[in-house]
Amino acid sequence: MKMNKTYQTILVTAILLSALTATHSQLLGIIQTATTLSVKPSSIVDPSLIPDDTFIINCSVSDVVDFYTWQVKLFFDPTILNCTEVWYPSDHVFAGQLFVPVAPIIDNSAGYVLYGCSLMGAPEGISGSGTLFQMTFKIKDVGESDLNYSKPYGVDTYLLNYDLEEITAEVQDGYFSNRPVPSEYTLLITSTVGGTTDPLPGSYSYSEGTLVSVLAMPDAGYSFDHWELDGVNYTLNPITVTMDANYTLHAVFSIAPETTVYVDPSEIVDPTLVPSSTFSVNISINYVENLLTCYLNLSYETNILSWIGVKVFNVENVTPTTNAIMNDEIGYVYLNITYPIPVTTLTPKALFMVIFHVDSFGASILDLHDTQLLDENGNPIPHETVDGYFFSLIRDVSITHVVPSRDWAYASWKLNITVTVKNLGNLTESFEVEAYYDDQLIDVITVTDLSPEAEVNVTIIWDTSGVSEGNYTIKALATEVPYEYDITNNVLIDGKVQIMELVHDVAVTNVITLPYSWAYQGWHVNISVNVANEGNFSETFDVKLFYDTQLMYSHYIMNLLAGQETNFTYTWDISALQACTNYTITAEATQVPYEYNASNNIYVVDTVFKIKLLGDLNDDYKVDMLDIAIAQEAFGTFTSDPRWNPMADVNPDFKINLRDIAIIARNFGKTC
Repeated sequence: MKMNKTYQTILVTAILLSALTATHSQLLGIIQTATTLSVKPSSIVDPSLIPDDTFIINCSVSDVVDFYTWQVKLFFDPTILNCTEVWYPSDHVFAGQLFVPVAPIIDNSAGYVLYGCSLMGAPEGISGSGTLFQMTFKIKDVGESDLNYSKPYGVDTYLLNYDLEEITAEVQDGYFSNRPVPSEYTLLITSTVGGTTDPLPGSYSYSEGTLVSVLAMPDAGYSFDHWELDGVNYTLNPITVTMDANYTLHAVFSIAPETTVYVDPSEIVDPTLVPSSTFSVNISINYVENLLTCYLNLSYETNILSWIGVKVFNVENVTPTTNAIMNDEIGYVYLNITYPIPVTTLTPKALFMVIFHVDSFGASILDLHDTQLLDENGNPIPHETVDGYFFSLIRDVSITHVVPSRDWAYASWKLNITVTVKNLGNLTESFEVEAYYDDQLIDVITVTDLSPEAEVNVTIIWDTSGVSEGNYTIKALATEVPYEYDITNNVLIDGKVQIMELVHDVAVTNVITLPYSWAYQGWHVNISVNVANEGNFSETFDVKLFYDTQLMYSHYIMNLLAGQETNFTYTWDISALQACTNYTITAEATQVPYEYNASNNIYVVDTVFKIKLLGDLNDDYKVDMLDIAIAQEAFGTFTSDPRWNPMADVNPDFKINLRDIAIIARNFGKTC
């Protein structure tokens, strides 16, 4: 066969390049310099660049050995930059070689460029350094943008050798900014006595736009009161200052109040305090100096409590005069207590006692409010108040439902008896639940820490081995808790179960998808189903095929004899289904009356069925140069060939040729 001059020139050039590449590879093998994938220039910082200006960057590789295929996904900020053009320069790394080009994918909405290239037909990869591609950016706005290769390396950005193995590379990203140099502003932080700040008081410089968080930290005996930011008060702590000007920030601390008036005990929660019982609380004071007069008001819920009496105590052997007003309709006890001489106590002391009657179940805040403490000069004494709380406990557990999992069963089967229990009280409870058939105990389950108003399902397993044929009544019982309010709802009889000795049983025994457990979108798939009658009676039933929960086909089987099997095949059209999706194939035989073993009525194919993106040969949910390279390896093969790869037969015609490669190339850049 004669070669034309053009082909001869290409061949000679390829031979020379191969020789040069081999020599260069040998040199690199000696030096062993690390491969680098970089953006050049690595940094473009120029405030003079304005919108509509353009600039060019190179994506380059250096010190690479046995280089065969590359793909790059480069991200940028589309609000700052737009890519207008991407191309292989005349001196790119594969120049002079036979290679497979692709059209670049430019997405100025998401902000990325996807591009690649692969050698084709070369006996080995090349070695050296050079440019992969160049790209032009048009500036849209003032700001900054990273020019970053996709991470992690090896997914959307990679370099491959002749064996399509990933070449380890150091990735060096780029950066662009035309942002003006920010201004500097000063924050002066000061504080009053009684605390400090973080950062400490002082003068600090920050760039314009910096968010500075400052925390006020009071000393012992003090509390944080407020900030003064250039004369404006704020109570948030920490405070955040946006540095768009010079600011002065002043922290103000105050002496913390130490005197406390409180209800003692603070909580009364007792299951014995049922309606018509009584209890008492003290209104006490802790640490007070020169107290002369008290004004105290205690409110309560009138539908829960009513007052019975009030008793006033001496403080430090000083007897006060008292003016008391009690209103049980509104629900308050008001006292005005005046001592003949000022009193001081550094330890807790009871001022007065209130005795309450419990009218009904429930909760009530014992609200201490409108309090005043005055010294001998009539000056108010700073103080805090702490309320009390009453809670009358209701203890009551109940069985609300008893549901057997079946209303019939074969002897020796195990049934689930689901018992629903509810805590109708207001105290967390633990108790036992018993289940019975007629008067025979099935089992006991412990319920632990059931919250008030909470409901829980308890499952008790009934093993019917040895139970005679017949109908049985199901009962559940919750054991009583201490002080149970109502024991009539602790027992519930509900549900019947028939125990039988007959056998009816159909089963799906096998499901196979042909020819593979996967397919490209648009293919047709044959599903073969085997069905058996494993009972003692002739049965008529349906077999339904599903992908996930979607019904695809229903097959009617009439009078399948006992012990017999049958088979049918359904052709599944997947053209309307979404690619890049996994489905579970299931066959289900409808249950016949009194089905003995329902578990074998459903057959789930162990391997999920994959609908692949057309051209995605390596299952990475995208079509890229690696898929094209894989198809090239299987080019020209049939099913019997050792290089045969069914993934590359995308049309499918059981042979791999340029039709398959063209389909893959046409889908280059598509992803899931």
